[in-house]
Amino acid sequence: MLEMNPSVFQRIYFACWITCLAVLPMSHTIAFRNFLLLLLLIFLGIHFVRQQNRVSNFISSFKYLPRAFGVWALFLLLFPLWSIEPHVAWLNFLGQWGESLLAWLIGFTAYWVLGNYGPTLRSLAIASAMPIVIHLLLTVLAWGGALGASFPTGMEPAELWSLLSHNYQNASIFIFGLSNFPWGFRGLEPMHGNLGYAACQAIILFIAMFYAANLRKNFKLGIFAPIAIGLCIASTLIASSRGAFLYIVIIFVLVAFSWYLKPSREPSSSTNGKMSFSFLPIGIIVGFCVFFLAATIITKDSRWQTMVDKVYLGLSQENPMQLLCEGLSPDQETKIRQTYAHHSTEYVDDLINGLKGQDGGRILLMRAGLDMVFNHPIGLDGSRSSYKKLIEKKCGHKPELDFANLHQSWMDLALGLGWLGAGLFAWLLVSLARTGWRQYYGGGGETAAWGLALFLLATFWFARGFADTLYREHYLQMQAMVMGCIYGRLFFFSEKTPKQRLHMAA
Repeated sequence: MLEMNPSVFQRIYFACWITCLAVLPMSHTIAFRNFLLLLLLIFLGIHFVRQQNRVSNFISSFKYLPRAFGVWALFLLLFPLWSIEPHVAWLNFLGQWGESLLAWLIGFTAYWVLGNYGPTLRSLAIASAMPIVIHLLLTVLAWGGALGASFPTGMEPAELWSLLSHNYQNASIFIFGLSNFPWGFRGLEPMHGNLGYAACQAIILFIAMFYAANLRKNFKLGIFAPIAIGLCIASTLIASSRGAFLYIVIIFVLVAFSWYLKPSREPSSSTNGKMSFSFLPIGIIVGFCVFFLAATIITKDSRWQTMVDKVYLGLSQENPMQLLCEGLSPDQETKIRQTYAHHSTEYVDDLINGLKGQDGGRILLMRAGLDMVFNHPIGLDGSRSSYKKLIEKKCGHKPELDFANLHQSWMDLALGLGWLGAGLFAWLLVSLARTGWRQYYGGGGETAAWGLALFLLATFWFARGFADTLYREHYLQMQAMVMGCIYGRLFFFSEKTPKQRLHMAA
């Protein structure tokens, strides 16, 4: 994929582009990633001016982008005109929504600027996995005692440096053992979700890379990809990210169906064909190691054992809105303790706490959120705090069970941007998934691998929104840069006729 002699401009642009993608999922990097995004936009403008003879072709190529994206961008621009709180809506358009549109632009145009020097599946996967690499390195340091005997699960960079400096000459450092393994350690991330989203995106890209390596009979990449996937899974398990682990399982089920449905090609072809079994032993070995690690962690994490009962409690409460506003009454708590009297006091306490802030609480939020979404069809202000404003208005005071959001992306999106906004964003993801599937199912070689990546990414981000809030801020930029880049790769490096390209954008 790399040119023999890329220009200095291309080298700098590629370095900034791939670095921006690598830091997008990371905490404590807001200023740096915004700086990189602005720098890339300036470089894009410079390239636009320098390529005056190609500007008309570049502008005309925008008609081949997904139609859903054009409608989505137009909606975001016009939404403040009918928003209930237009001032806040404009601020959010200039903030997270505008930044996400810039990220789409940076993604779509990556190959227009870089040509053959554009990101490969391998570089996209490695960049997406950088938070995982940092987390695993810090986990080794914590396991070896470099952070001391006791340390927080998530740390600020300054706190990390202080601990490393303080324990540098500790004689007990680098004494490893299963008994002192730092289960639940998140490194520099305050939330395990930051690691989980990055890991899932990286896993999908490594899967696509594995598929391409199989077609090219590249055994080095064929070995590297499963090992990298295993490390990504290990990171989510160490950080105790249950949602990420469950969606990783869903990803692999989706991959299995995709490979099963892929039409067979000639076995003699080096660029087409289903997955061969040459890499199967590698996958089995990595899978066994991951299964052993998962079984070990699940038995240590009580949240897995109580998850079903917590979900049932959230579903069985009669008035979820009142419970959110006023909290759990003494009578309700007594009833719960009587129902689970055959369990230990600690188990029941965990269930009650889960209803107030974990799995049970999320079920309450989703049930109450359905009513809120139904009663606010045009949304509020497009902000991340739409739920907070609406629930306080509904309760008449700050809710007793005080959640920052609904922990369900589609409901949060509908409360912020209305039914139309949620529908248009869903259309965008579905259209990208459909384009990816067409390129994978009907194509061969590199095109099929890139199509598989786009299909899996769009499907994952669509499905992940049902279990957490992630259509906001840097998560939107993560989605935009990678999926935009892959779509641009399929468009700019194809031999399709204009009619076929319009079919892709439909």
